[in-house]
Amino acid sequence: SSQNGTCLLGISSVSTCYKKRNACMLKILYSAFMQKPSIAIIGAGIVGLTAAWRLAQAGWKVSVYEQFQCFGGASGGAIGALVPYPPHRADEKIPQIQRSSIGKWPMFAAELSQFSGVDCGWRPIERWQVCKTSEQAEQAQENSIKSKGLWQYHTEEFQGGIQLGEHGAALCKDTSCVQLDVFQKSLQLACKKSGAEIFEDTEITDL
Repeated sequence: SSQNGTCLLGISSVSTCYKKRNACMLKILYSAFMQKPSIAIIGAGIVGLTAAWRLAQAGWKVSVYEQFQCFGGASGGAIGALVPYPPHRADEKIPQIQRSSIGKWPMFAAELSQFSGVDCGWRPIERWQVCKTSEQAEQAQENSIKSKGLWQYHTEEFQGGIQLGEHGAALCKDTSCVQLDVFQKSLQLACKKSGAEIFEDTEITDL
C-alpha cells in the first residue's frame, strides 16, 4: 500500500542520513589521525622516555617535560634491579604480571640498544631467595614445578658458595639488572632519533 511505501521510504531516508553522517565523522577522524596531534608527557623517567620513544616511532609529535634532569625523580632513585617476587608468591596476580613484564626485557633491551646505537646496560643475572620457614620451602618446591624453570629449588647446605640455610632456597635465573646511567643515555638518544623533544629543568604549572 501507499502507507507501507511511505514507511519504507522513511526508513530508507533515515538510513541514508546516518550513512552520510557516519561518512562525515570518518573523514573528520581520519583527518585528525593524519594530522597527528601533539602529545605532552610530564616526567622524563623510564616510563616517560619509553612512552615518548614509542609514540615518536609511531609518528606522533611528542614533547617531554621534566622538572629536574632526566631520571631526576623516582627512576634516578632506583637501583636498576629487575627481580621477580619470591617463589612462594608465584601464584598471585601481581607477581604473575610482573614476571611477564620482566620476561619482555631481553627483547626490549636489544631493540633499544640497536636503535639508539648505545648498549642500554641491561644484563641477566641470577638471584637466590632463601626460604625462612618449612612452609615457604614447600611452596617453593611446588612453584619450582609450576614456574617451568623460572625458579629452581635447592636443598644443599652450600650451593655455589652461598649458604642456603636449613629450609633450602630457590634460584631465579630470570632476574636481571640495568645500569641506569647508560640506560638513560640510550633512551634519550632513542627519543632524539625518533624526533621526540625533551625539555629538562622545566616546571609545569598549567596545561
